[in-house]
Amino acid sequence: MNNLLKIPDGWQEKKLKDILTIGSGRDYKHLDKGDIPVYGTGGYMLSVNDYLYDGESVGIGRKGTIDRPVYLNGKFWTVDTLFYTHSFKQVLPYYVYLIFQSINWKQHNEATGVPSLSKVNIESIKILLPPLSEQQKIAEVLCSVDEKIEVINQQLLVNEELKKGLMQRLFSKGIGHTKFKDSPLGKIPKDWDVKKLGDISDVTAGGTPSTKEKAFWGGSIPWMNSGEINLRRIKVVEGRITEAGLANSSTKPIPTHSVLMALAGQGKTRGKVAINEIEVCTNQSLAAIYNFREAHYEFIFQNLESRYQEIRKMSTGDSGRGGLNLSIIKSIQMAMPPLPEQLKISGVLSTIDEKCENLHLKKNEFQRLRTGLMQQLLTGKIRIKNVVEA
Repeated sequence: MNNLLKIPDGWQEKKLKDILTIGSGRDYKHLDKGDIPVYGTGGYMLSVNDYLYDGESVGIGRKGTIDRPVYLNGKFWTVDTLFYTHSFKQVLPYYVYLIFQSINWKQHNEATGVPSLSKVNIESIKILLPPLSEQQKIAEVLCSVDEKIEVINQQLLVNEELKKGLMQRLFSKGIGHTKFKDSPLGKIPKDWDVKKLGDISDVTAGGTPSTKEKAFWGGSIPWMNSGEINLRRIKVVEGRITEAGLANSSTKPIPTHSVLMALAGQGKTRGKVAINEIEVCTNQSLAAIYNFREAHYEFIFQNLESRYQEIRKMSTGDSGRGGLNLSIIKSIQMAMPPLPEQLKISGVLSTIDEKCENLHLKKNEFQRLRTGLMQQLLTGKIRIKNVVEA
């Protein structure tokens, strides 16, 4: 918010050092366990028996994650990688939290390696400050949006926990069964079978052709890599591939309603699955599972998704790239109910998925609303009375 050109009527341009004091976090290891939260740049860490500050404050990272301010209230302790603010002058602490969210902190990074901020740098940042009464109204408007987002977050948590519990039961106990038998996967309903994934489907991997193969490039079929797997249900792939990242119809596309699994990828990508609702071609980081025999793609998808951690442990390594391969995927054993029961089980779980998807859409709408309001309200482009009257 530097280089401000126009100051709204009744507002002032201030440096942060004029409206608050920045405190430094400290080591907590000499403290005993207690009920006082300790915060770092990643959020809550643990609880101790003493506090560094008591009251409203806004934390901002000194080193590492420097662009995720956190609003704090009550007794707390911060570690030395997290600054906290106090001694506010003519500014509401929550309004400081809003200001900190609007600042592009990465522009103020002082290090070439691990991102870092200094007190001097932070204190020199200029901001626009409305009167306290208008700060209060702006905070109330944005806080009301935050509350709606938090309600949605709680609804998502409830549905995600419900699905987790249902998956644990449905994939081992089924629906309405009273008779069970032993199997390599433990007790399963008497009329279920255990089959390897390679016996009930085809499993293949994609590849990356040379850019010299002009017959491949420039077509209309999206070309996917493991970066898109987090979409879960692939309905469109755009903005994530290069201009050349399109396969033409002379290549063999993956049919719709296949289950895609990440073979490789940084972080937690490997082992994640998705369903493609459009034809795609894939590179070597993705396996495609299709041509299901006495199996439904939605049941296979939900089952594999529920076993994400188990499948990752099957890989040849659990860090960096690589690990999973087609032989491992084909060898995965699944407890398979008759097709009608597969449809019932997957129907229950996909219904929860739809609820969660709708909640995510609603959350995104409120987040976009919040972003727009912050851009307008924190700069005075829209004065708060106009928002309230609208």
